[in-house]
Amino acid sequence: MSIAAINYREAFFPMKDLTRIIGMPTYETLHMMHLELKTNSTSVHSNLAGGQFGHLGLVISPAGYAMVSNTPYDRPIHPGDLVIPAAPATRHQQEAHERAYKEQLRTFHETRNVEIALIQQIVSAVDGQYISAMKNRTTGQFTGTVYQIIVYLQNTYGKISPGQLSAFEKEVTEFHYDPITPIDIVYNKVEDLIEYGELARNPFSQLQTITKAYNIINKTGTFKDGIKAWNRIVDPNFKTWINFKIHFRTAHDELAETGDLTLRQAGYHQANLVDEIVERLQSTRVGEEEQRMEEMLVNAAMANTGTTQDPMIPQILAQMQAMMTAMQANTNQTAPGGRTNNRSRNRTSTGPRQGQPPQPLPAWINKYCWTHGCCNHHGNACSNKAPGHKDNATTTVKLGGSEWGCVTTT
Repeated sequence: MSIAAINYREAFFPMKDLTRIIGMPTYETLHMMHLELKTNSTSVHSNLAGGQFGHLGLVISPAGYAMVSNTPYDRPIHPGDLVIPAAPATRHQQEAHERAYKEQLRTFHETRNVEIALIQQIVSAVDGQYISAMKNRTTGQFTGTVYQIIVYLQNTYGKISPGQLSAFEKEVTEFHYDPITPIDIVYNKVEDLIEYGELARNPFSQLQTITKAYNIINKTGTFKDGIKAWNRIVDPNFKTWINFKIHFRTAHDELAETGDLTLRQAGYHQANLVDEIVERLQSTRVGEEEQRMEEMLVNAAMANTGTTQDPMIPQILAQMQAMMTAMQANTNQTAPGGRTNNRSRNRTSTGPRQGQPPQPLPAWINKYCWTHGCCNHHGNACSNKAPGHKDNATTTVKLGGSEWGCVTTT
């Protein structure tokens, strides 16, 4: 039977040409090429492995394919010559056998032709001297599958050392995920490590992969219900990387839909904000740090003046103001020689401290906004205006606007 000739590069590949690699390939350039090959191989539909990922199985390892599909990609082989069953097979059975044979042959040639197109793209993207080892000098053809060529290039020019793998594994282990962001950030981080492991010839198992992502998610303290539900699953065959991603993506969506994610994240950001301030206090000169903290206080308070207020903001402000008080107490101590350190005497935070009179505004708060009061922008430049906002309000003519921050010493 004749097989229709299809130009897969022109008809299907989104990347008609791979990004050219100038000079010797590196991990970075080969990684980009591999991503582009994945895109092109997936673009050609195939019924293999459930039909979800086209011919992706041509350019990644079986273990890598198991990370995206629970059904393995079995590369088709040539079915051989057509042999029609003799009697007592009925004519209907003979025709069904012939149709099945033709489909097997078509699938084989489709797979092979897609692979040839992908190999041609690699040959065009990589300088010949760096891929000549994969070429048969007698036939002039490149030997091996497209995946074998990819592995050769990666092992020869893009190899990852054990030290690099250990450093990246440490980075992933210590990674802190912010649940307010998409959970795929965790998945991508872990999958990058898995790819690193393959290049370092030290691959991670699915169980190791799941464990690393599980620990990152568990550290947030946000997915307690999802963690419990996952741990209740007793069937080890169900606990695949694919099902893990589906499970916690659903848990993330449910938290977002119920509003639990936002409420819990207020406390999460509060803790991170306080940690950041403490770290800065330990490494920055006090005068400069007061300025930064005042700016942070103003931004936090202004963010809380809209129609939707964060209930955690007052607690954050209280802790930050307490730190400001402690800093100013230190800077107002008598300096050697009897001089008084007045560096912060005429500075102010975003509100009066308990037991202290209002202090003058810092120099950078020199504008007025109807919504936010005395701040660092004019009302006509406000990007978060409250209902009834008046652009022409000023410090002296507030038109019923906010009094926030508008205090002066007497």
